[in-house]
Amino acid sequence: MDSRIAAFIHYYAREGYVHHIQTVCNEVIKRSSSPALQFWRAYGLLASGATTEAMRELYAVQGHSETGLAATAALLTAHQSAKTVDQDAIIQLSAHLEVCSNAAAVHSPHQLLTGQPAGGPPQGTARCCRSTAVKLSGKAP
Repeated sequence: MDSRIAAFIHYYAREGYVHHIQTVCNEVIKRSSSPALQFWRAYGLLASGATTEAMRELYAVQGHSETGLAATAALLTAHQSAKTVDQDAIIQLSAHLEVCSNAAAVHSPHQLLTGQPAGGPPQGTARCCRSTAVKLSGKAP
């Protein structure tokens, strides 16, 4: 993903402009698609309340090394905030997050940190994601 586009998306996420995130991602995806853009589009959907559609898109990018860790954490958040909570899915995603964190790609910790704060995940999930990202990057908080 282009650094200018990433800067826009991170700014919009930090400021809570989730519809802007979706607009930017939709426009750029028309020209060239990437798992990171698909993740951010799903993030925008999740933050705007379209949980089911966001889950669909997050499952699609969960298998990519670049976005797998962030997508798994976002899916966990989505399942926890769904109208009907699927406890089995939460257990599976929590286990998958553990496994994923041990084999994450270089960009996954960064994607995880930038994707979680504005999404408003439950505090325990955010804490887990931050500690996982810090552990993977090898830097102290």
